[in-house]
Amino acid sequence: MSKVQLRGKKLQEHIHECLKSLAADAKAQGKEYKYNASELQRVSGVSRVSLNKYEEFIDYVLEEVEATKKIEHGQAGIQHLLERIERLEEENRQLSSEATALREQHVRIFDTLYSQSIDAALLIKAETDKEANISSVARMDDYRNE
Repeated sequence: MSKVQLRGKKLQEHIHECLKSLAADAKAQGKEYKYNASELQRVSGVSRVSLNKYEEFIDYVLEEVEATKKIEHGQAGIQHLLERIERLEEENRQLSSEATALREQHVRIFDTLYSQSIDAALLIKAETDKEANISSVARMDDYRNE
């Protein structure tokens, strides 16, 4: 006696029922169901080739039963990289926020200096002279004598 092969809608219904059953069994044991194609193949009697053809449908059913997929060996590295990208993007947002705050602080400092009538040119010239390795005191004297 040969095994009856399910196709189309009947195969989808069979896969759906098997996944619901596996998820319910895991939930009864107090665990979260993680999809494993080998386990579904064993329980349903459907070949891996056929399961691969219905991968999109299986993803839909997994969402319905609130289950996750077990990470396949080749996807582990991809998952790690995606998590790293997420962490780096968060770090980038934080650093960008800090840089914006520092810029605002910089503007407030110069605004305060300007409002107190301090000649900012002296401060700026002194700083640029330090960078040029010239004595800032001598240069300020030169500036005052001009």
